[in-house]
Amino acid sequence: MSSGTHRRILWAITGAGHHLEATFDAMEDVSVEGTTVRPVLSVEGARVVRMYGLIDRLDEDAFSAPVIEKGSNQAKLLSDVYRGVYTTLLVAPASANTVAKVVRGIADALVPNLVAQAIKCGVAVTMLPTDIEEGEIVTALPGGRTGTLTMRPVDVANARRLSTMVGISVLTGPEQITGALDGNERSM
Repeated sequence: MSSGTHRRILWAITGAGHHLEATFDAMEDVSVEGTTVRPVLSVEGARVVRMYGLIDRLDEDAFSAPVIEKGSNQAKLLSDVYRGVYTTLLVAPASANTVAKVVRGIADALVPNLVAQAIKCGVAVTMLPTDIEEGEIVTALPGGRTGTLTMRPVDVANARRLSTMVGISVLTGPEQITGALDGNERSM
């Protein structure tokens, strides 16, 4: 980031638990002096963040006041995207449902609508799909337990399609967030 530049990142959280805590860790690292991070939670994203006991981490000094979805068209937030207030939109973690909607151009919920509008406005979009590769994954569950999930081929195919879309960068893990956001800033 160049001297004197202030980054403003819109961080959309969907209803996925996989990679959630590691994404929080990465975003706290990103949220340093000269960077504003505004969390946006889908309805299910807010539910999942509460289930995982992470909601209080959004109230810390690291982030701007979070926005919780009240519909697909929240005028103030979309207006900020149109006016270039945000340099980047990060959707992480991105649930299979959100990825499917984005791939098909369905913008009937806040996060897919933000993706569509950000692309139209030239805002860098980076997404971390949860269902990125076929097979089984071990993931953290609420309450400190772990579980094994089998990725559905349709969800993996959608994540692959997402990586071919103009205006969207796709990550494969939360450890890539910091570097990707720095790269988005340099390319702007």
